[in-house]
Amino acid sequence: TAVYGSTTEPVTHQSTPSPETAYGLSKLAGERMLQRLDDRNIHIVRCGNVYGFNRSMRFDAVINRMCFDARFTGRVTIEGSGEQQRSFIHVRHAAKAFAALACGDANSRCGVSTLVEHTRSINDIADALSLLYPDLERLRVQPNLQGRSLCVMRDRIIQGLAGDPSNFIEDIRDLDTHFAFASGQYASTAQP
Repeated sequence: TAVYGSTTEPVTHQSTPSPETAYGLSKLAGERMLQRLDDRNIHIVRCGNVYGFNRSMRFDAVINRMCFDARFTGRVTIEGSGEQQRSFIHVRHAAKAFAALACGDANSRCGVSTLVEHTRSINDIADALSLLYPDLERLRVQPNLQGRSLCVMRDRIIQGLAGDPSNFIEDIRDLDTHFAFASGQYASTAQP
């Protein structure tokens, strides 16, 4: 969804892209290259920030980074006021939607779609982490800065492929469990 840039108004798959970063510009350029091939058979899916455990986790994603920091440092960094919003989707639901598209689900449509579940502020994420870590410290950097926001509306057609939105707090709790090391977990495979 970086192709939309930042805005105080919610955007949809029909909103005009207005990327503000090199990342957003590269995503829009990729979309345009694909659209030149054949609009009728191309699915362009603009995902919100993907979070959750997977084998090749990205720790530059805000929720993943904040969960990691909360567990291992007891502190999260909040740049700006923390009121800036982002739209998110759990990796499990993103994978489910992409699998359905790849299998040619009859309910999907070609063209541009958005794939998001939740829109949360950075403070909302910190609040959810505080439920797991009551002593969580919040380090604020330039707290008077507003920060960029982007709220993406759910696309009803493609959302049906992903399933119902997940429980945000439970997703955070689940992600946290993947950072926990259970002592003796690998004892049975150890060599003498």
